[in-house]
Amino acid sequence: VRPPRGFQRRRLRTVPVCGYIDKALPYKGLPLGCIHEMKARHLAGAIASAALLAARIPGEGPLLFAAPDRSFYPLGLLPYACQPKRWLHVTARRPEDLIWTVSEAVRCPRINAVLAIMPKTDFTFCRRLQLAAESSGTTGFLLGNASSAPASSAITRWRVSAVNVPPGRGFDEAFWELELSY
Repeated sequence: VRPPRGFQRRRLRTVPVCGYIDKALPYKGLPLGCIHEMKARHLAGAIASAALLAARIPGEGPLLFAAPDRSFYPLGLLPYACQPKRWLHVTARRPEDLIWTVSEAVRCPRINAVLAIMPKTDFTFCRRLQLAAESSGTTGFLLGNASSAPASSAITRWRVSAVNVPPGRGFDEAFWELELSY
C-alpha cells in the first residue's frame, strides 16, 4: 500500500488501531493531525468506531463531538474506553454554524480530536479542514451515512459495518467489519 501523494510532508505521528490494520496503513498506524472519514449504514457504528480511535490519541485534551442534533450519548461510549469527562458536545442546527464550529475546533491545537456529523460537505470545505488539521495537529473524523457523498480530501476513508458476534464471544465486545480506502 502506498501513501497518498503529498502525504510525506504531513506529520508522521500515528496511533495504533490493531495489528492487521496497522500493517496495511502506510505509517503503521492511524495518522494524526489530519482528517479521516468514517461512514456506516447505521451512524452509531461510525460514531463508536471513530470515538474508539479518538480515545486512543495521546494527550489530555478534550474530544469534541459536533452534530446538527442532540444525538450524542457519551455513556454509550464507555465500552470503548472513552471517558465521558473528556467529551464536549456542540449542537449546531444551521449548516453554516456546524461548518464554522467544526472549522474552529480543528484549528485549535488544544483539542485532541473532532468528530463531526456533516450531512453535506464540499471539496473546498474538506480541503480547508485538512490544512487546518495539519497546522494545528488536531485529528478530525467526518462521520456520515454510507449513502452520503465522500469527503474528497480525507486521508483515509473507512466504511464500518456491524458484524454478528462470533460464537463463544460475549456481547460486551464490539465487532465491526472495516473497509479502508485512500
